[in-house]
Amino acid sequence: MSTYKLPFIPGAMNFDHMTTSLNATHPAGDAALWTEYNLHSLNGLAQSKKTAEYLKMKKPDNRTFVSSASTFAGSGKYAQHSINSLDNSWDALNYSIAGVMNFNMFGVPLVGADACFGTSELCQRWVQLATFFPFARLNVENITTPQLNAFKIENAMWNRLQYARHMYTCLAYATMGGQTCFDPLLMHYPNDKNVFEQTENSFIVGDAIKVSPVLEEGATKFMSYFPAGSWVSLNSFDQIINSQDGEWVELTAPDDMVHAHLRPGYMIPK
Repeated sequence: MSTYKLPFIPGAMNFDHMTTSLNATHPAGDAALWTEYNLHSLNGLAQSKKTAEYLKMKKPDNRTFVSSASTFAGSGKYAQHSINSLDNSWDALNYSIAGVMNFNMFGVPLVGADACFGTSELCQRWVQLATFFPFARLNVENITTPQLNAFKIENAMWNRLQYARHMYTCLAYATMGGQTCFDPLLMHYPNDKNVFEQTENSFIVGDAIKVSPVLEEGATKFMSYFPAGSWVSLNSFDQIINSQDGEWVELTAPDDMVHAHLRPGYMIPK
């Protein structure tokens, strides 16, 4: 264990529990030595940067793909991130949305949470939600045969492929301009006071697609807020929600899909 005198110890364990001692030193390039205490949080960023630079040197015409569980300010320039260590609960399903929103605001747009935890229903809803995560990955360690309904999983994957060009385009622009691709409604409708309620219950993908996922166990219907305008269902083009001044709309909770609506004034490749 490290003997470094910490000003405080967060949680129940020291910073160097099961990892490098905080007293370890690193060469600083000027004959000085920097302590692990001062560099510990930069480890993931440093590895991502060097890996991305190496890949770019090998294939200069290609965009790099580096995944890192450890991030710091600036990591989004070199790596994407996967939010893991979530528990098997409906609350965690909701938290995963907040996590993806936060990392987009932190400058890491290519981010997502592992999908398919818990019961069959929770697994199903999580996979449907992950359809619209910029980065989506099934957590195979948590999957058992009873959890998976092949038809429902196939539907989610088919939907993801339909929106792949739109999502990739947003991520390509984010690489050049630093924009976000997964936002709460309040980032697009800041003058509508209703979008500040239930912030994580609905979100905008690539500026153009409003997603209303099912986030409660056993739900057959749920409410979702639609700012003013005509929102066309991307699952059935003849279904249009005409919101006059912003309305809470009751939506069904079908087993095999997640509600996605085209934002007024936008068009996407599909």
